[in-house]
Amino acid sequence: MIDTNPILHTGRPTLPGNPPEIFTVDELRALLEAAAAQAPDVLPVLAIGAFAGLRDAEIKRLDWSEVDLARGFIEVKAATQKARGVELFPYKPISLRGYLRRR
Repeated sequence: MIDTNPILHTGRPTLPGNPPEIFTVDELRALLEAAAAQAPDVLPVLAIGAFAGLRDAEIKRLDWSEVDLARGFIEVKAATQKARGVELFPYKPISLRGYLRRR
């Protein structure tokens, strides 16, 4: 048995202070249009990451059967985390549905 809490003797972790970079609407539009012209296979990955906020690992695990454009919903199945759903909001300045329909 441990008599004292070992965490009391550790320092507080430091986290990177850099906020994530966020594309402007024009930058994102240019990126997606370039992807559509030059690398159309990458377009859905970029669009889902940009509009639905899925993490890289979630996008890699995603199957098209989990994307329901008619309902406007992406089902993110559990790997090591809880399953969750992501709604495709219609008010986005650039439509995720539009980019995913191009695939």
